[in-house]
Amino acid sequence: MKTRILLWKLHRWIGLACAVPFAVLAVTGLGLLICHATETAAGPRLDRPVTTLAGVDVAISSLRARYGDTTLGLILPAPDPRHAWQASVRERDGENLTVAFDPQSGQIFAPMPAGAAARDILLTIHNGLLLGLGGKVIALLTAIALIMLTISGFAIMRRRWRTLTSVPWHSASPLAGLHKWTGLVVMIFLFLSASSGFLLLGFKTLGEFGRPGRPNAAMARPISDAARAPLRPMLESALNAHPGAELQGIMPGHGAGPVAVMLLVRDAAPWDKSVTVSFDGQSGAMAPARPVPAFMKLMIAAKSLHTGLWDRSVMLGLYLLAATLCVILLVTGPWLWWRRRPMKRHAR
Repeated sequence: MKTRILLWKLHRWIGLACAVPFAVLAVTGLGLLICHATETAAGPRLDRPVTTLAGVDVAISSLRARYGDTTLGLILPAPDPRHAWQASVRERDGENLTVAFDPQSGQIFAPMPAGAAARDILLTIHNGLLLGLGGKVIALLTAIALIMLTISGFAIMRRRWRTLTSVPWHSASPLAGLHKWTGLVVMIFLFLSASSGFLLLGFKTLGEFGRPGRPNAAMARPISDAARAPLRPMLESALNAHPGAELQGIMPGHGAGPVAVMLLVRDAAPWDKSVTVSFDGQSGAMAPARPVPAFMKLMIAAKSLHTGLWDRSVMLGLYLLAATLCVILLVTGPWLWWRRRPMKRHAR
């Protein structure tokens, strides 16, 4: 009995301590899922769906001519064939731009500052609470607190199956019943999201601690020094080598560096959903496949489980529902605590 009382007090204290950062993470996470479902941040819309990749190299040549002294970063294919692709460009003065282009015709659209899209803004808030490195540390502590909340909440709850199978608003206390029912429904989702988010953000934050202020060596090369081998044959070879896969991202090589083509395999296991195929930047020959390290498989699984965006539309719908229920937990939990204060004073 004493153990249960201690767990209950710990559960309430942790819930109140992490209520504000959890609210920010839950709302921005829900917003990111909505952005992906509605494709509001997929770039300019094309007048017809993309059926060939004939314009990829034309677009790269145009980027070289227009941004010759800048750096070409990650190229992101659009999730929908009716939207333009995006290329990250960093100018000499350090400003980051996002340039959209049509992979079928090679047309270049007007650039916009990196991070200006709704999805980018939500992602910045979600990753660091707009507080930089300190915000990331707070998010990491919040993830630990959420893991403890799910464990303690499950441990102190009685009649779990009855609570799960009953209508929450028909209980003696509808708000408390809704809070318990919602907590049981999203318990696994919340645990997986918190643990996978901790892994992803922790790895990124440790990297920033290890090299503060150091520019990425790969990002210090001008776009004119990018690999000259055509990209289109590389993309087609990568897709032919992995039937059923989708283009996820392209990292152009610089100088003699390799070109990395990242593929998405939606039907694979969480740790095998992302596959990287490397090519020689000068000859375009496919490099021999290498075994994926165990740590990289762990990161791929964490990314897949945390976002749910690498699965089919059914899984995306389940993630939207679970994220909405997490927002309900944010409302019912503090409200129950606030109502309990006058009740305790009255009892005394």
